[in-house]
Amino acid sequence: AAETQLTQARADASNANDALRSAKEQLEAAQKESLRRVKEGETAEELAEELQSQLDEAQTEASAAKEKLKTAEKKHKTLETKLQTTQKKQEETAAKLAETEAKLTAAESRAATAVEASTAGANEREQELEADAKAAK
Repeated sequence: AAETQLTQARADASNANDALRSAKEQLEAAQKESLRRVKEGETAEELAEELQSQLDEAQTEASAAKEKLKTAEKKHKTLETKLQTTQKKQEETAAKLAETEAKLTAAESRAATAVEASTAGANEREQELEADAKAAK
């Protein structure tokens, strides 16, 4: 899940960069269009108003794109931190599991040894009782 979110954050950052690039291209196109129109005789005032409007729009788009980029970068950083935390927890869990398995193996070994000792003791006691029974006859 964290990797999916990380991929999404990267895509958001890429989209924000694309929006910035697009705004720059639009501004350049508007400048070229203005030069063409000046050559055709439009007044400087009309062109200046239109250019200002286009510039304002481009700046608004660029600001929005920058904000999206900042948000995407924050998401990316947060997700990287979460991923690192998750990996660390997985490593700790694996270490605890290995420790638990070692303890279980040791306990099984002790239990087997205890059963063997108990069985040997029972066999010995049985032989003693049989000997006592024979002696009593």
